[in-house]
Amino acid sequence: MIPSTLLSLFSQISDPRRGQGKIHPLTPILLFTVLAMLAGARSYCQVHSFIRTHLERLNDGFGISLRRTPAYSLVRFILQGLDADEMERVSRAHAAGLAEAPVDSTPMPFGDGHRRQDPARQL
Repeated sequence: MIPSTLLSLFSQISDPRRGQGKIHPLTPILLFTVLAMLAGARSYCQVHSFIRTHLERLNDGFGISLRRTPAYSLVRFILQGLDADEMERVSRAHAAGLAEAPVDSTPMPFGDGHRRQDPARQL
């Protein structure tokens, strides 16, 4: 399941903030930032806007209860404070696990809900 995989991946990253500065938990901020970037966000303000716009849906979809949208300056502070070597180590370990996972050969439905036949089978 993707949500639990992403959440467990990001939960392995150590939080660069001091104890008293942790109003917003790190894991959802990392997850929502990645989702914002996948949706086209290219700045901290755009990440903030994405989270603010979709906060309720993100919380519901991932079983998270982030009460307020973090300010763009907090997102910037957190991302700039992350240990790049730790992020790479965790990401590489995750990618290695994906490479070992069995692949489901069931064809994926397209956006219209219909499955496309393999062109080689049409001959």
